[in-house]
Amino acid sequence: MASKLVRRGVSTMLKSVELLRDPYVNKGFGFTENQRNELKLKGLIPALIDSASTFEEKLNLERLRRIAKDFDKYDFLLRLYDTNRVLFFRLLNKYTTELMPLVYTPTVGAVCKEYSLVHQNGRGLFIPISEDANIRELLRNWPQARNVKAICVTDGERILGLGDLGSFGMGIPVGKLALCTGLAGIPTENCLPIVLDVGTNNQDLLSNPLYFGMRQKRVTGDVYDNFIDEFMRSCVDVFGKDVLIQFEDFGNHNAFRFLKKYRDNYCNFNDDIQGTASVILSGLLTACRATGRRLRDENIVCFGAGESMIGFGNLLVECLMSRSGLTEAEAKSHLWMVDSRGLIVEGRSTGGITKEKAPFARPAGSCPEMRDLKEVILAAKATTLIGASAVPGAFNENILVAMAKQSPRPLIFALSNPTDKSECTA
Repeated sequence: MASKLVRRGVSTMLKSVELLRDPYVNKGFGFTENQRNELKLKGLIPALIDSASTFEEKLNLERLRRIAKDFDKYDFLLRLYDTNRVLFFRLLNKYTTELMPLVYTPTVGAVCKEYSLVHQNGRGLFIPISEDANIRELLRNWPQARNVKAICVTDGERILGLGDLGSFGMGIPVGKLALCTGLAGIPTENCLPIVLDVGTNNQDLLSNPLYFGMRQKRVTGDVYDNFIDEFMRSCVDVFGKDVLIQFEDFGNHNAFRFLKKYRDNYCNFNDDIQGTASVILSGLLTACRATGRRLRDENIVCFGAGESMIGFGNLLVECLMSRSGLTEAEAKSHLWMVDSRGLIVEGRSTGGITKEKAPFARPAGSCPEMRDLKEVILAAKATTLIGASAVPGAFNENILVAMAKQSPRPLIFALSNPTDKSECTA
């Protein structure tokens, strides 16, 4: 009878070289003497038996540290991910401080801009809109389809602070799910990174001979919406109704409406709206403990009014109402939101107030229209300044001095990523 290798719940009948190429079951130097005999691995691996993987940890860490550029370090780590998932995640978990910035931000931003240079087939699933009638078949093509419980999906329209990167956005779901496994312990065989390829409006990519996505402008309107609907139905049909579908880096105009559309019928959330918001609020609550101030005492200026800030605004209002007993209007009065056209005020002459921004507009007549961030800080008597604008250096010396004049211990969060988009450095 043929022997079966089982590793972390994943079984295989593979042998010899094919086994060494399967990242879910490959054990590298960790195969025992009996396994090497039974699985026809003798001679394909050096004599060392490293059951605790200490040798391979040291070896691959040394290899990584000899690489000069972060871009190339990412490439090395993801090739390890392609060949030995358990070793990759052991390293990520053990050396988180060193490896996390390489696997995800800030390095992943630079990687996504030139993703074809590091791409290896099989890391994630690409579903082009031209295959809208065959989505279930494509999902079943995933080698661990029977184990999938969590999906991270993007259409690549708003990758970090970099804009439309189309299919090159695959680095985001791959990286995000790698962190879910390495840091949260979700088994890698349960995770599926997906790019929905509907084209790109990035002319540089369309002209780039190394771009591998659909070479067309983005599909929009009913055709696009029907494609997303079919994708959601297909995921449930193939993986079950409890499969988690995480939306990542969709454009603002789609992110909010998809969250509203699907949240009651599918197990889904939007990380940019909900995940980032929870992290910001958690950081703010922790900072309040350090300053000795109450959350209800904070006057908060948000520089940027995209998905993350709108999500944070909604969560902040909920928190102030439930924890501090404020009314909705009182809670919103603590928030001053600034977008590319200035302070968001009802009836603003420059317009641009979307339905998502409108609930956070300052009441008409309560303050003048302001475009200058420093002016807003002074008017708000700001104690907290949060940046998610992708405007590098926006929190310059004048801004920081203005914050220091408002509070002896101002709270400043520069959250834009990748790092070269950050509003300030520490």
